[in-house]
Amino acid sequence: MHLHKGLNKVQLFFNSKPSETVRSYLKSTGHSFRWSPKNKVWQRPYKSYAYTDELIDYLNGNYKSKTLNGAINTQNPINKEVFVEPLPGSEIHQEIINSIPVESSIPVKPVNTIQSNISTVEKVKQNCTTSGRNSLATRRQKMKDRSFELYDIADKSMADFIGDIEIKNKESLVLTIAGQRGSMKTRFAFQFMNIMAQKYKVGHASLEEHPETKLYWDKVDQYINETALNNIDNPEIKNLSQLDKLIKENDVIVIDSFAKIQELDSKLQVDTHLRKKYDGKLFLIIFQQTSDGKMRGGAKSGFDGDCIFFVEKKDDYTQNYVRADKNRYERYPTNEIIFNIHSGRTIFIKEQENMAPEEIEGKNNFIDVVV
Repeated sequence: MHLHKGLNKVQLFFNSKPSETVRSYLKSTGHSFRWSPKNKVWQRPYKSYAYTDELIDYLNGNYKSKTLNGAINTQNPINKEVFVEPLPGSEIHQEIINSIPVESSIPVKPVNTIQSNISTVEKVKQNCTTSGRNSLATRRQKMKDRSFELYDIADKSMADFIGDIEIKNKESLVLTIAGQRGSMKTRFAFQFMNIMAQKYKVGHASLEEHPETKLYWDKVDQYINETALNNIDNPEIKNLSQLDKLIKENDVIVIDSFAKIQELDSKLQVDTHLRKKYDGKLFLIIFQQTSDGKMRGGAKSGFDGDCIFFVEKKDDYTQNYVRADKNRYERYPTNEIIFNIHSGRTIFIKEQENMAPEEIEGKNNFIDVVV
């Protein structure tokens, strides 16, 4: 027996023409071997052949051969070496199968039986199952000692709202936030920067508010504590090369806004040019939303995030809150939790129903983050 890799065939070699009984068996349903005049061998496609054990059992002792004088030879029946060529990367195993029935006129040549330590059939099955395949079992075995690292978010309210976001080895993680003009998206971004800068280097691409204006520094004074001041980089971004440098030099990147980045390159997309281009980064990208709900910069990019947040704007700005439309890393169901921007607090919907407005407003927890 031979597994021909090039032809993808299981081939059977006989010293002589097998008996009619054997030929009928080989051609029967399930085996479907056919004689190949070209290759001078009985063969069938290797793929999906599930009867190797049965075939070997049949050839190994179910029939007894006859000697030249017609007597039954039970001591030394015809022996035929079966050579199975395994799939790439595995060892070669041999075994002997006895008692292949042939025409009675063929002389018997006894040979010694070789027993392998492991069944050839089982070895072939094992090779076919694992060799060259990128199965979940193979990948899990390779990753069994690997640990997954999560971002250490230095504020419980923000951590509860965003969830257990991971630091990816391949590609990056993207959070998007969208809201109407004046909904406090930028203030949420400053709160987020302050918290992440307690543990990580943060790059701020502020294209909506120039990083040297009073508006910008008023927010710095309100939201950024001393630890974060030393870990936030806010260069002026005039081209994509400067943005690329900012991304590579920091762990967390906040972009305000995506529409402004697209003014530098109208073809820029979140998934292609940010998430898949860089490894191990965390992006928070702000999208502007028109009064009719459309997103400046394209809805596709706005919905390419791993976590997609929207700001609900209220007549009373202290009641503006962020809600999650999608969160792959949620700790709590998205319809049960919101984030009040003014107070910097996570609020559970059921709790909010019983809270007075002054309780919701509370105190801004992002000024004095406990590290």
